[in-house]
Amino acid sequence: MEFSYFWRLLDKRNLRSMKTNEITKIVIGKAIEVHRELGPGLLESTYAECLCYELEETDLTFIPELIQPVIY
Repeated sequence: MEFSYFWRLLDKRNLRSMKTNEITKIVIGKAIEVHRELGPGLLESTYAECLCYELEETDLTFIPELIQPVIY
């Protein structure tokens, strides 16, 4: 089994300058913004694509849909 929606976030300015809570606040805020704009009922891939667009406007870089191997 593989989980495809794994977000690895890095700070462009300094890898250690942002705390986990700061990154979480940005990501959740953008996710809420996307959901408020689009509303409920769409496919997950639609929300993911829009979240990528929103996150590109921040100081964070990310790897969307990074395949993460899991042994189950």
